[in-house]
Amino acid sequence: MQELNFNFKGERTYIQGPDVYNALLKTYPNLKLFELSFHQLMTQNILLSQGAPKDEKDLYFIARFKSAQELNFKNELRIFGLKNPNSKPSKSIIYEEEKIISKSSLDLAKQEITLSCPSGFSFMEEIIALNKHLLLNVLSEQKSKWYFAKLNLNDEFKEKYPLKLRFKSHFNFLLTKSEIFHS
Repeated sequence: MQELNFNFKGERTYIQGPDVYNALLKTYPNLKLFELSFHQLMTQNILLSQGAPKDEKDLYFIARFKSAQELNFKNELRIFGLKNPNSKPSKSIIYEEEKIISKSSLDLAKQEITLSCPSGFSFMEEIIALNKHLLLNVLSEQKSKWYFAKLNLNDEFKEKYPLKLRFKSHFNFLLTKSEIFHS
């Protein structure tokens, strides 16, 4: 099993999904990530495995990959992110996601948010920060925390700007769905 070590960000006491996404892309550079689903908050560092855990409580996420040349999903690779019981992030780093938001424009009538140019953060950090800001404004009557739970990507997903997110739906304020658009 391969170990991934992380830092907490800001006041958070859990590992952020964008950091996992970025680490997976770096770990598997020749594969294309098309689905990432989180199963619980990640408070320990992560062990990567191609086998499912014996105990469901040890499962942090499942990532599904295909080769960059593959057109179908017959030969997908499933990677399981497991809780590393012996390793926890040891420090917290500054994370100023408001710098992403300050460069964006929010259109509540269309229920969308747009970032016209790179902010200096990773593309996935931008997506998650924009979506959080969008949800906090579109669903302002719901005073709760929003967590990144699932990401589905199609073959056209590339890091391009302008980056636009549009709120699509929610289920009892427990699950929300947003769409990602980019030129």
